Formats: sequence, C-alpha cells, structure tokens
Amino acid sequence: MLTIQIDDAQLEQRIIEKAKSIGQTAQEFLRDLAVRETTKKDKLPFDVPRLDPALYAQVIDFGIDDENLNRETVTLFAQVGDAGQYIHNLRRQARD
Repeated sequence: MLTIQIDDAQLEQRIIEKAKSIGQTAQEFLRDLAVRETTKKDKLPFDVPRLDPALYAQVIDFGIDDENLNRETVTLFAQVGDAGQYIHNLRRQARD
C-alpha cells in the first residue's frame, strides 16, 4: 500500500473534482492514473509516420476471368511460389 500526501489545496480540489466528474473517488482516480502512467510504453526515440491507406492501397490483379471466378477449383495466389519474395516485390513496386 502506498500513501501520498498532497500539500497543495488547489491541486487536491482539482483531483477531487476530476474524480467526481468521471464517477470515481479520489483514491480510485489516483490509482487508475498511477496504473496508466506506470504501464505506458516508452515513446520511440524517432517518429513513425502514419500512412494514409487510401494513398498507398493498390488492387491486386489475380488474373481470374468471370468464367473461372465461380469455380471451386480457383485458388487465389496460386501463382505465388515464394510468399516472402512476392511481398518483397509488392513493397518495392509500391515505393516506385
């Protein structure tokens, strides 16, 4: 068990008000806050840009005509022998 002491009356009041606004006691609010802050993952030392899928998505042409589309024997990606190389090529094409 951990006990904290808050000597700032304004801070104490803000904590109590915030806890009440979300339907918790001050103790529950501070416990949840401590759990959130101590379980956060460390931020990476570099930025990772978020890409817009609409800009980078592409349609994969399976080369299946309408006649063969309804057959049960059609296997998607049947032309792919090495999945790793196939993905590598798709990523390289997307960059170009």
